[in-house]
Amino acid sequence: MRYPEDVRYTSEHEWARLEGGLVTVGITSYATDQLGDVVFVELPQVGRKLEAKKPFGVVEAVKTVSDLYAPLAGEVTAVNEALAENPGLVNQAPYGEGWMIRLKPEHADDMKKLGLSRGEEQRMLAAIGVARFEDLLAAVPEEVRLTRPLDVPGPLSEIEARQRFGERARANDGDRAVSFLGGGLYDHYIPAAVDAIAMRSEFATAYTPYQPEVAQGSLTAMFEFQSMIVELTGTEVANASLYDGATAAVEAALLARHQTGRARIVVAGALHPHVREVLRTYLERDVTVVEDRGGPCAREDLAAALGPDVAAVLYQHPNFFGLLEDPRGLHALAHEAGALAVAVCDPVALALLEPPGLTGADIVVGEGQSLGNAPSFGGPLLGFFACRQSLVRRMPGRIAAQTVDRHGRRGFVLTLQTREQHIRREKATSNICTNQGLLRCVPRSTWGCSASSG
Repeated sequence: MRYPEDVRYTSEHEWARLEGGLVTVGITSYATDQLGDVVFVELPQVGRKLEAKKPFGVVEAVKTVSDLYAPLAGEVTAVNEALAENPGLVNQAPYGEGWMIRLKPEHADDMKKLGLSRGEEQRMLAAIGVARFEDLLAAVPEEVRLTRPLDVPGPLSEIEARQRFGERARANDGDRAVSFLGGGLYDHYIPAAVDAIAMRSEFATAYTPYQPEVAQGSLTAMFEFQSMIVELTGTEVANASLYDGATAAVEAALLARHQTGRARIVVAGALHPHVREVLRTYLERDVTVVEDRGGPCAREDLAAALGPDVAAVLYQHPNFFGLLEDPRGLHALAHEAGALAVAVCDPVALALLEPPGLTGADIVVGEGQSLGNAPSFGGPLLGFFACRQSLVRRMPGRIAAQTVDRHGRRGFVLTLQTREQHIRREKATSNICTNQGLLRCVPRSTWGCSASSG
């Protein structure tokens, strides 16, 4: 096919030709090759005003259906009525009798914004001193140049695209295999209703929850999440979430240091190694790791690591190797040394295990990703933080509370805000004064779908 030298091209594969103040528009021969035989063309009415890069019509072919896009803004002055009777003209003469519309451009200079015409390209090449574009590639060895069209299939219908992706998905064993990967992030079953419930607009607020009159959706979600975490951990109060489980563990250590006036944190060796690294990043030399013997934390090893300078004992239950620790024994040793006991827990395991708050843990933290959020290649994550009531003034983050309005109707507000950094910045015990939003809504939906029996 001979390509005209007086047309300009768009990235959507339309062409435009300026003739006597009017612009004729059609689709390129490349587009017709990809579409196949055209069987129907829907064009706009004369007089319609078009916006640049917005659809103005539809072309239907044997392979697929595609929108037509206006290369520039203007008013339609004519349409190719011959295409109603013979849409095949688009295939036979895309740059001639197969034209689509003519329009009067809104601005005379708009044509300059489109791609180069063949004639303009030739003048530029001549100015450079070469005859063809390919001459500019002379430095690229012939053997590495691609001299054939890419082996990419043409446009697919929706059904064909679903079939193609289905074939690829069925070649993956991910849906049929049990995943033992994770190391803190795990692939649990997520009920289909979870995302639909969590994404409802009732639980979203356009503004921060400091103004309860416009934030009841967000505050309700916070309160319900806190209530569920308290029940799961056996503690007395929980916050509205943190950014991840490792951050929650660090915040627990910082709280213990403020509460006790001591500096050193003793960590069981089977605590997740990433959590240990985050603790070291914050506390540097004030972290003592009890040697891991390949099982639960030995009481004698923990006792040897304790001293009058220890603020908290952190352990993971179940530990990083999936083994159950002895929470009662570890709590007792920590309290005998005057330290706080901090349990780092998997929330799914807590549905079966005795809640650590009921056996003496002062603080319970963990990673909540497994409560309905997908692993997602490592994030985003959801930390939870719960503790006994006597520590609530030092707890980081937000706390939602239930109250009533002046009409006696139940409502929710943020409470104990004076402890937060945004008010007592110089006395703040934590830099955390926010929470996860959407990720926190997901566990609420998961628990709701599972009921109290889990």
